Amino acid sequence: MAVRIVIAAANKAELLIDDVTLSSGNNSPLPVSLTRFAATAQANGIGLNWATASEKNNDRFEVQRSSTGEAFLTIGTVKGQGNSSSLREYAFVDSRPFAGQSYYRLRQVDTDGTVSYSPVAVVAARSSQDALAYPNPSTGTMKLPASAGIIHYRIFNALGQTLLNGQAAGNETIDLTKVPKGPFFLEMSGAAGRTTQRLVRE
Repeated sequence: MAVRIVIAAANKAELLIDDVTLSSGNNSPLPVSLTRFAATAQANGIGLNWATASEKNNDRFEVQRSSTGEAFLTIGTVKGQGNSSSLREYAFVDSRPFAGQSYYRLRQVDTDGTVSYSPVAVVAARSSQDALAYPNPSTGTMKLPASAGIIHYRIFNALGQTLLNGQAAGNETIDLTKVPKGPFFLEMSGAAGRTTQRLVRE
């Protein structure tokens, strides 16, 4: 019998999922037994940690991220142990998380190409509201956060295509009339580092 556990967390910096076995659609156990998957906000980004109790023909884990929990993109790869019957631990740091909430999952790939997915972990990056561009949603203009200083900014779509870029300062207003309506992403790079924020133009 298959058991599904759904965990909802609000205003938490960490979501921890224990004792989960990756399984296929026909409820047959897959070669990798995932015992822990955690996503934690930290100073240098989002730390992802997971462990397996056993592995069979495990080629790799692909770390995937989403801003909505629906469309996921691979942001990194961690090599699997292949075959193992003992506890194995893994770690990955997303140094450029989205501002606000990010959704993470593991795409596990066997040596024969078989694919399975972990449960999704949700975590909020360590960023305060005064570090975000606003308003969001926007109707045509966007103001950069006062704390930004001098930055290089890039606005891009979900495919990674650059829509607008330039240099600006904190509190400066950016004209979005050339940006198509719908969701887009703002990447800001400056002395404080690099951040990415998801916004919507209405």
